[in-house]
Amino acid sequence: FPAAIKAGADMVEIGNYDGFYASGRVFSAAEVLSLTKETRSLIGKDMPLSVTVPHTLPLDEQVSLAIDLEAAGADIIQTEGGMPMKPSAGGLQGLIEKAAPTLAATAAIS
Repeated sequence: FPAAIKAGADMVEIGNYDGFYASGRVFSAAEVLSLTKETRSLIGKDMPLSVTVPHTLPLDEQVSLAIDLEAAGADIIQTEGGMPMKPSAGGLQGLIEKAAPTLAATAAIS
């Protein structure tokens, strides 16, 4: 991250876990919190830090993690949808089904 900041990055983001899910790798709340603390220590308190809460966590753990992330210095907290989710329908209904986990997590965390 320091090289990216030196090159002019406006923000640092921890997330985009989707690339790991296909191989069976998921991130625990403790791992995301640890990454957040380590990253905040590397980048300092003036650089904005965005952290995504993994959709693989149960909703109550997502809420707890969001609270812990804020305390650890995350400026922006994102939620993610269930990428492997298979909607029962196409079109708008399918899009709504795919968005439901993200919307539920956002509502619970807010």
